[in-house]
Amino acid sequence: MIGQGAYAQVREAYDNNNNKKVAIKIYKKEKLREGQRLKGIRREVCILVLLKQIEHVGGMIDLVETRNHINIIMEYCEGRDIYSNMKMKFNRRLDEKECKVIFYQLMVGLDRIHEIGVAHRDIKLENILVDIKGSHHIVSKIIDFGFSTC
Repeated sequence: MIGQGAYAQVREAYDNNNNKKVAIKIYKKEKLREGQRLKGIRREVCILVLLKQIEHVGGMIDLVETRNHINIIMEYCEGRDIYSNMKMKFNRRLDEKECKVIFYQLMVGLDRIHEIGVAHRDIKLENILVDIKGSHHIVSKIIDFGFSTC
């Protein structure tokens, strides 16, 4: 398990067809008795389809529904969220050069999302994944579109 929210778990998995890691956001249907929550998941999936292939957005690969679960297969993003990265630092701060790159990538991703007419509505440190491999290779991804709307 790599993440846990109020309604879903996110687990790391392996796609044998593509030889790649994936993340699976798993909703248990028994916890989705409310019609509004199910409607929200449908909206999240529709938005993820719209945002497919957008730079700096963690993208959806597939949707698999079983009798007991709704599984959103997502692109696996290496690294950690910004909050976890900051907690690991001695002074709990990111380097200024890293911050500039992360902020720029975040703005590019949000600009693309807004061009399509989508509002994320839950931007926070935990919903921005960052893979830092030295100051010259930083990749940021916006994740968790559970509260998004058009």
